[in-house]
Parts: sequence; C-alpha cells; structure tokens
Amino acid sequence: MQDLSTSLLVGDMGINYFRQIFKFILLLKALYLIKDWSM
Repeated sequence: MQDLSTSLLVGDMGINYFRQIFKFILLLKALYLIKDWSM
C-alpha cells in the first residue's frame, strides 16, 4: 500500500515539474515574439 502512495506522490511531483517547465517555455516564446514584434 505504501509503494502505491509513494509512486502516486512522485507522479504528481513529476506532473507539477513538467507543468512548470512548459509554462517557462511558453513564457520564453511569448517574450521572444514580443521582442521580435517591437523591433
């Protein structure tokens, strides 16, 4: 039972980590587009 809960916790952490990376990439893309557009 404990193995299941730990694997779920790790999976949740992985999802949050991936989501933060995805947000970061989107932010960089947006900044790059804005910079490109303003020039």
